[in-house]
Amino acid sequence: MARFPEGEAEIAALALRIISGIESAGEEFGSPPISADTLRASLDAYNVAKDAIVSAETAAQARYAVKQEALDELEDGMKANLRFAEIVYRHDPERLGLFGWGPRRADSSLEVPGQVRSLEVIGEGSFGVVYLCHDQSLDRPVALKKLKPDPLVARRYKKYRAMGVFSDR
Repeated sequence: MARFPEGEAEIAALALRIISGIESAGEEFGSPPISADTLRASLDAYNVAKDAIVSAETAAQARYAVKQEALDELEDGMKANLRFAEIVYRHDPERLGLFGWGPRRADSSLEVPGQVRSLEVIGEGSFGVVYLCHDQSLDRPVALKKLKPDPLVARRYKKYRAMGVFSDR
C-alpha cells in the first residue's frame, strides 16, 4: 500500500494527481467527499501562502543584510572612538570609564622557553632518532625527534612540515 507523502512538494504533487484523477474519471468516479474544485482551491490557497513566505524570507534576508551593515558601521565608529579615548585618557582610567571602557592591558612579557635535558633514546626510524627528554619549564617529560641528515628525509620533512604534520619544536 502506498504511503501518504510527508514533504510539502510531494503533498502538492499528489494533490494535482488526485485533482486530475477526479476530473478524468468524471461520472464513473461518482461523488467524492471533497470535489476537485474544492481541492484545487485548497491547493491554490497553499501556493499563495507558500509564495508569500518565500517573498517574506527574501525580504527578511535583505533586511538582515542592511541590519548587519548598520551594525558593522556602528562597531567601526565605536572602536574608533574607544581608540581615541584610550589615547586621550590613557593616564586617567576614571574618565575612560565614562565611555564604558577600561585602560589597555599591560603588555605581557615573553618568557624564554625552558631548557630541555636529554635523558635517553627511545626510538630510531627512517626519519631520525627520538629522545625522551625532560622540559624544565613544563616540568614534565617530552619526546624530541632529531632528524637524520639524509636528502630524501629532508625533502620528506619539508613536505610534511608544509602540510602541518609536525613542527620543529
